[in-house]
Amino acid sequence: MQGSRSGYNDSMKRDLWAILMVFVLALALIAGTVYYHPRLRGLVPVTPEDQAAQIIEQVRFKEALRGDDPDYRSALLKLGPPAYDLVLAELKTMQQHPERYRGGRGYVIFFDVMAAAGDERALPYLTHFESDPDTWVHHYALLSREDLEEKLREIRLGITPSPRPPEPYE
Repeated sequence: MQGSRSGYNDSMKRDLWAILMVFVLALALIAGTVYYHPRLRGLVPVTPEDQAAQIIEQVRFKEALRGDDPDYRSALLKLGPPAYDLVLAELKTMQQHPERYRGGRGYVIFFDVMAAAGDERALPYLTHFESDPDTWVHHYALLSREDLEEKLREIRLGITPSPRPPEPYE
């Protein structure tokens, strides 16, 4: 027991640290499983911001939107303003770094959410993307801007917008 006042030698200390690390890693694994497992997710409180961030992460670089995909648009719209703020931040990032989004189709969801929400803060972004060299980005930005302007006009006139189903994505 030379060099140690606590009665533990160096080998015992290493063993205790190893046991402690295994315990901490096991706790982290259990916490991660509870958080990400769909059946257990209700046990951990998740804010609308967290939910929106998870959806945006799933949609961000999608190469194609298929009919069997979850309804990302409705999910973001149900989350309301916290989701809109994150979508706007994503549009800003897309505008600043368009090369990172080439070939993806997630922007369609982001454009459509902002138009359906009637959030006029999206107008500058949609207008910007109308001049994008990618014809799909241009096309969906134009459609979304027109839908948003129509929604804003209806809001200003006090007309209740008639619900219409979203156009299918290709």
